[in-house]
Amino acid sequence: MTVTHTLSRVLGAAALAASLATAGAAEASERRPAEIRTEPRPTYRVVEPAEEQGPLGLVGRSPRSIKSEVVTRRGKLVLRGDVESYSGRNVVIQRSHCDSCRWRRYDRVKTNYRGWFRSVIKAPRNGSTLWRAKVRAYGGYARSYSATWETYYRAS
Repeated sequence: MTVTHTLSRVLGAAALAASLATAGAAEASERRPAEIRTEPRPTYRVVEPAEEQGPLGLVGRSPRSIKSEVVTRRGKLVLRGDVESYSGRNVVIQRSHCDSCRWRRYDRVKTNYRGWFRSVIKAPRNGSTLWRAKVRAYGGYARSYSATWETYYRAS
């Protein structure tokens, strides 16, 4: 490659960059706030609080207290919670598409030494999904469920 050829390539690239920079600035100044559209974002709400009383048929067994919440972390929805005296054991994250549909296993996570758990959950583009955490009966406690959460998309 000759010096003239290299110089013409550099000057051509600089001219192209300058034209793109000025075109971008002109386009940004022409944009009106009404034209800016915001993406729909996933959101959530609690549908049903957690049960504090056990079922009537089980005498002497009370459910564990599962405190749960849905938070947004790095643009993702996370179901996290705390299970009473349940460290290092499995928590099953369940999902359902409607109130009368079956609950299906979505994820299985372990609690840490404090009994905390977390799992990334999703919000469907159309409709909504219900989520809850379940722990099995163990150590004198009955099978327990967290509050039920609903995730969906809405325009912001």
